[in-house]
Amino acid sequence: MTALTIVLAIAALLWARRRFALRASARTRSVGLVAAILALQVVIGAPMAHAQSCGEAPNPERPGAGMVGALDPPVGNGLPGSPYLDYGYAGMVWHNYQPKCGVLPDANATLDTWAGNELFSIGKNIVGATNALHYTVMGRGLLVPLDDAVKNGVQKVYDNVYLRWFGLVALLLAILMFRQIWTGDFATISKRGLWALAAMWLATSTLALPQFYNLLDNTLVSKTSEIQAGFIEAPEEQGTLHVLPTKLHDAVVYQSWLRGAFGTPEAPQAAEYGPRILKAQAWTTAEIAEGKDANQAALDAKKAEWKALEAQLGTAKGYFDGADGSRTGAGFLALLQSIAFSLFQLFAKAAVLLAQLLLRILTLAGPLIGLVALLHHDLLRKVARAAAVTIFNVLVLAVLAGVHALLLQAIFNATGLSLLTRTLLGLMLTLVCFVIGKPLRRMWQMVEMSVGSASNVLPMSGGVWSKLAGRRKQTGPTPQDEFWESVRENETGGDEVPQRGRGRVRPEASNPVMATAQRLDRDSVPGQIVNGGDSSSVRAGALPSGSGPAALPAARSRVVDSPTVTDRQWDRVDDAVLVPSRSNAYSAPVQEPRRAETEVVAGRPVHVIYRPSRGFEVRDN
Repeated sequence: MTALTIVLAIAALLWARRRFALRASARTRSVGLVAAILALQVVIGAPMAHAQSCGEAPNPERPGAGMVGALDPPVGNGLPGSPYLDYGYAGMVWHNYQPKCGVLPDANATLDTWAGNELFSIGKNIVGATNALHYTVMGRGLLVPLDDAVKNGVQKVYDNVYLRWFGLVALLLAILMFRQIWTGDFATISKRGLWALAAMWLATSTLALPQFYNLLDNTLVSKTSEIQAGFIEAPEEQGTLHVLPTKLHDAVVYQSWLRGAFGTPEAPQAAEYGPRILKAQAWTTAEIAEGKDANQAALDAKKAEWKALEAQLGTAKGYFDGADGSRTGAGFLALLQSIAFSLFQLFAKAAVLLAQLLLRILTLAGPLIGLVALLHHDLLRKVARAAAVTIFNVLVLAVLAGVHALLLQAIFNATGLSLLTRTLLGLMLTLVCFVIGKPLRRMWQMVEMSVGSASNVLPMSGGVWSKLAGRRKQTGPTPQDEFWESVRENETGGDEVPQRGRGRVRPEASNPVMATAQRLDRDSVPGQIVNGGDSSSVRAGALPSGSGPAALPAARSRVVDSPTVTDRQWDRVDDAVLVPSRSNAYSAPVQEPRRAETEVVAGRPVHVIYRPSRGFEVRDN
């Protein structure tokens, strides 16, 4: 009924959105997403706790029920004698029991039990996913069905792609190497030949690689598990495989269930009646194997035992029935503990699983990569770099996961600390490991390095997501456009000085300098010695013989390649230079006193006079 109600509500919302063209804000969409997640948790998650019929005991729960049972099925995991091995997650749920039928049900207890169970279910799902990945990467199960499919697939890729196109690709390689062969460039020929042999080896070796999956997986998993096991202390007869999952299940799931059922795990009733009540409201894996869950007599016996135990609880009866205590708070603490203790372990196990998956993808695409690498040998470098990055990231996360497990074991054993202190220590430890390890970024790097190397060799246009992202991209100016726009604004500001055919203001053109020049090649006599003021003499250059006083028409100037006066003596080291101000024929302009100029200071015209002894003086006009 609840699932039908949720489906009808979603259909009504979609119809209203299309009918009235409703546009929800970002906050409304976020609230709707959270509500959808909680609704799915209500429907798919662990069994919900509602008020039982008055005077009736709850039905025993089967191991493997609910979402957490699908994530971490009971297949014999856990240390001997632990609730994790015997029950899994079955029976660890709170019930609102009402022994008398003549009294109205307590709505507060019903809602508190329901909310607590939902939060508790989320925490159990996180722990279940962590434990499931822990056993998966240790060789129990998820990728085993893929091995046969990859083995058959790589054979088909090799036969249908590599063998059919190898001749054409080899011909193209020979054509590309013809220039080096013609010129005798043996270094380039040997280099490209070795890369081609490496590509051929990669393409053919992938056929035999599926036979060594167990060796490669065991090497990868054994090294990472040995790193983590070196940080965990456990008896030799138990081993280290089940230590961490059992610790997480006991600390987060079982102890939280005792807290919601008896008020606190340290209560005397929790230690005495906790295992017995759990056995009464859940089937064990041994009973499921014997088929007792289909026996009505066994079912009635469990219900009768549950009622008898409920009547013997004494002062803890109110907590067990749901009338006392806060099961919502107990569920929230369970969720907080699951995040603090198992979230980083979840991502670390997921990274190892991702490395195993990428190994199989590399095997399946090996013939195609080898075929393309015959022409583009850089692809082999990228594949080797991706493999090295994957192995390095897995080792880093394995070391951090081992350190995290070691410190978690110390936190679990610190019984002298309060629950809040241990939870905060676990949260800070998880946060530090996330900051140092960056598991999400490392997993994305492994995928990008592995898959991106092939996409770079075979480029193509963007897909649907890239086009949608391009539409949402802002079309504003780039930083380079803004820079040149600021340069143009600076050019247009202020008064510009007249320029000669240039587009930018030249500072040296703002203050022109007046210069005078004098022609000395017409008034001087050929061969005349010109004496300077410092008793130095230069010899005037002689004009060609036969030339009249006016070699050129009026208003024209003679263009020469050498100075008009030069000293052609053979022992001169430096070229002769004519200084017009030092020649006798040069008459210096008469110096006139500088005219006084006024300047405007504070809106008034004044004369500015400089005296060496006093500096500047300002006089009114």
